[in-house]
Amino acid sequence: MTHASTSLQRRVQRSLAINRTAELTFPCVFMALAVREIQDDDVIVEFADDGTFRDAAGELSWTTIGVLADRAVGAVIGIKAGPKVRGVTIHLQVQMTGASTRGRTRVLARGHFVSFSENALGRQSFATATIECDGAVVAHASAAFMMRDLPDGKTLSPRPWLAEATDPGPIEGLALDSNELEAVRRCERAEAEATEAFPFIEHFWGGIPQATDGGAHLNVPVAAHLGNRVGHAHGGLLLGIAARVANAAVPPNLRLSNISAWFISPGLGPDLEVRSSVVQQGRSIAVVRTQIVGASNKLVLEATSQHVAAAAE
Repeated sequence: MTHASTSLQRRVQRSLAINRTAELTFPCVFMALAVREIQDDDVIVEFADDGTFRDAAGELSWTTIGVLADRAVGAVIGIKAGPKVRGVTIHLQVQMTGASTRGRTRVLARGHFVSFSENALGRQSFATATIECDGAVVAHASAAFMMRDLPDGKTLSPRPWLAEATDPGPIEGLALDSNELEAVRRCERAEAEATEAFPFIEHFWGGIPQATDGGAHLNVPVAAHLGNRVGHAHGGLLLGIAARVANAAVPPNLRLSNISAWFISPGLGPDLEVRSSVVQQGRSIAVVRTQIVGASNKLVLEATSQHVAAAAE
């Protein structure tokens, strides 16, 4: 076992311990997201922001936005689907309003169930969400899920999120498997490599993209710190990582306005290769195509993003 010598490393180990029993997604547990059901068709996802999940500009990181959006739409779909069915994300879109998240401390996402599909061979479901900071809407999201029946004898929690005040017990002496140990090591490296320009969360959840001629790329080692309930890379994190690499492909005066991602296959390691290429770029707007490729060079995610020039402050 790797000894957890910092508060972040202890937080990673605690989240891993919780997730062994809860069988949820590590990113949601690590962010301590709390879900409240408002009505049959609505949930609120609350996030106790402590600064860990912000970028160099003090904005919520794109990986944080991706996890929040995915959790909000996924939670409400989980309620409607019931314990015998699993919703698999096949499309996730996020539109930013342009409102800054700097200095705003109360962060939440509101998820709303829209409908199940009709006249289709495969049953789908649809949901929307808004992300708010101190009451200001900073993003709108929408998602589509393919509904999959679980194997006989297998069920999911009727409310697929972490119960409040879940206690995993003492983590000292906890025996970690190789995948869990790598998650702790990734935390150690992220803390060691963090700078003002590239804070901890950008190293921990993905790494730092490298710009290329007409694009950008990033290699992402897969471990438990990226995992969903079945051990694949979490869909919200994949969208957030794609957004970060797409941002690195365009000049810094352009900021991501919207991104639409299609999930093609599970995010399986040992590594994911993220590649962005500029489709079109003008003085005030650009369009970027991003692909994430996994094991055996299999396409995991296909995304298109639009980037617009920021107004002078």
